[in-house]
Amino acid sequence: PYHVADDLFEFYFDEFYPPASKVYSILRHCTMLESKRITQPNLLLAILLASAVQIDNRFFAGSTRAYVSKKMYQLIQEKLPTNSKYATLDDFIVVVHLGFFMPWLSYPIDSVYWWEFGYELGVELKLHKDDPSDSEEVKEEKRRAWWGLYILDRLTAICFNKEIVVQDDECSGIYLPGDESQWVHFTEPITQSADLDPSRVKGVKFDKVSDGIYGWFLPLGKIMGVFTQYKSLCKTGIDDKRKLNLKAQLISFANQNLDAISKNELEVFTVGCPHKEKSYSLDMCYAKYINLVLGFILEDIEGWEVMGDIENTSSEAQYQRLAHCIQV
Repeated sequence: PYHVADDLFEFYFDEFYPPASKVYSILRHCTMLESKRITQPNLLLAILLASAVQIDNRFFAGSTRAYVSKKMYQLIQEKLPTNSKYATLDDFIVVVHLGFFMPWLSYPIDSVYWWEFGYELGVELKLHKDDPSDSEEVKEEKRRAWWGLYILDRLTAICFNKEIVVQDDECSGIYLPGDESQWVHFTEPITQSADLDPSRVKGVKFDKVSDGIYGWFLPLGKIMGVFTQYKSLCKTGIDDKRKLNLKAQLISFANQNLDAISKNELEVFTVGCPHKEKSYSLDMCYAKYINLVLGFILEDIEGWEVMGDIENTSSEAQYQRLAHCIQV
């Protein structure tokens, strides 16, 4: 029914209670809701499916949710190209979605297929490099799509004990996503080039934290990648020198990130940054990922050894917000 489709679409773009699979904030609210972006039917289906597996709606009572979700999933698969050479940006975004919400649809391990296929599409589309012919709005969407795959890569690798696919070297030349509040809350088109914005940086950094899933999670994602490599070496029992180097990296990166979080909180609560306060509810949503990753790291016997060396240099007051996020 059309009214149910409308509910699903609105649920996906809800600023405060979005479905978990929406957290990458790849698609911009204003361009999608006002039909400013030409969108392939398959991506629209993926948006509806992302909401259908989680929305609280009486239409999905009983076995209806499972039936409808399965049918939409089948349609999406049929519409995806089998050859990456014929893929589009919309196809790539669809695959990132499938990789994330696979546990709601079938077996969690199926995420591995979409994760690997997503990387194949992303490389073919050259999403890890800016295209000068694109508008700034399109460039930003592509960056968010690629970094969304980076996040999926780290989550999938650590959940299924796999090697990471997206290497940090591949990401060193691409700008991090821009201001989350501007992308989510404002309607003005993105016109300023990232090259002319001194606040924009390329590659994952640990000396600063911004709001939203990319600001909170990308530094942790890079730490996850190093930790995955560290675990792999621990299992083999060889190359102790490289293992020690990775351990030193983990400790250094984590300490830098904690210091950056502390500095960020100081700005919000002592200097006063209204635009950051607006992102508070989004940070609550994203924090579940921090909790998930810390759980995996701390449950690993080698993880305890590493985490024990990380010093929390933040004061209790400054760290209160992040601690509350993790509890949520």
